[in-house]
Amino acid sequence: MAARFSAIMGWAALGIMAVVSTVDVVGTALFNKPVTGAFEMAGEALAVVVFLGLLQTQILRAHITVDLLTERLRGMPSRVLDVLATLAMTLAIGMIALQTWPQMMESWRIGELAPGAFSFPVYPIKTLVSLGATGALLVAALQTLQALLRLFGKGARHDAD
Repeated sequence: MAARFSAIMGWAALGIMAVVSTVDVVGTALFNKPVTGAFEMAGEALAVVVFLGLLQTQILRAHITVDLLTERLRGMPSRVLDVLATLAMTLAIGMIALQTWPQMMESWRIGELAPGAFSFPVYPIKTLVSLGATGALLVAALQTLQALLRLFGKGARHDAD
């Protein structure tokens, strides 16, 4: 459910960003009439794409990996590396998520609007960013727990190293 929601919202934001940017470029080039607030809208949409994309990427475990070493590992070394990788990802995403919540809460408190000629509410966007980062954190933490269970769980000591 979270994966589907993040994908739909991310694609919607990407679509909005593409349409607004295209209309802005064409309008500026052909009619000397840029879209008011296009830069601000594209920037906010990009934040949604990145953070909801982070959630989707974490759910699918689709981060870029250098598998030159990892594809050769088996047994205990592979499981240890998996724990270290998922733990590092959990900590990194945790630091990001931790920073998004105070900013989102302050944005709601002041009713933040995007600066520029075309003002629009920023707080719903910051909410999506916070939810995306927090969702990715929860998924990463679960994946770390699963990696730890594979490392120390039943049958782990009997695998061929």
